Amino acid sequence: AMSRLSSSQWLTGGALVAGAYWLFKSWKDEREMQQRIEARRALHKKMTLEPRDDWTLHEIARYTGSDPELPILTAIDGEVYNVWRGSEWYGPEGPYHSIAGRDSTRFLAKQILEEEEDDGQPLDAMEIDTLNGWKEHFNFKYDKIGKLRDDGDAPALSETTTAAACRPAVRSDGLASSVQLAESREDAATIRKAMAAVRDDDGTSAGNQVRRWVIHKEAHCARLISRVQEMLLALDPESPGYTEGLLQLQAVQQAAMKCKQTCEETVVDGLCAALDRLG
Repeated sequence: AMSRLSSSQWLTGGALVAGAYWLFKSWKDEREMQQRIEARRALHKKMTLEPRDDWTLHEIARYTGSDPELPILTAIDGEVYNVWRGSEWYGPEGPYHSIAGRDSTRFLAKQILEEEEDDGQPLDAMEIDTLNGWKEHFNFKYDKIGKLRDDGDAPALSETTTAAACRPAVRSDGLASSVQLAESREDAATIRKAMAAVRDDDGTSAGNQVRRWVIHKEAHCARLISRVQEMLLALDPESPGYTEGLLQLQAVQQAAMKCKQTCEETVVDGLCAALDRLG
């Protein structure tokens, strides 16, 4: 009887210990999660800047990510963006650090990362198209915090680069307008061309040339993804074809995301097939 009683006591004691441990661990995990949330909120507050319309190039030059107490800024076509959320890309160790704290308009349009690579020529139609893709990407992903004051130093491109956004969208019988489909197919064709250039490189090309093609591909992927986001927002949940349209647009979005991650031809084939289903 004594041994059975002792066994019962051990079992009861073990259950109490296990219960206490579980309660302590739950409390500890919840406390750590709350601390992480509070730390994230504090970081967000520290990195947030109030919007204003009189930023100067001299001012944004401070915000390169070199000071961990400050956010990271870049200017594109007269607009100033806070890109601190992308510090792994634009911070001191990131591949695009050279465009932090400066006007990056020509860098993005010409797909370059160093001033020495700039040919000094006015932007052509393809470069303006590339710039528009980057602007859509930044508008979707980062915080716009105002405008760059025009002191005569920054290139004035706004009238040209916003022309595409002002074109009327003529609705076709499909899910997307004819303009949206045409622009999306142009993006897909450019993505395919860039992928082929990267794949065909045999190692003899300059590293900057391959990098330009990769940046060009990513810019058009970002532009396509942003356009799909606009189309998703325009869907009417009450329409009979809402579910089918949602699935079709999501298929295009997923294919475009895959194209950002790889240069395999089958992936861009999938993107073109998804676009064909929208028509």
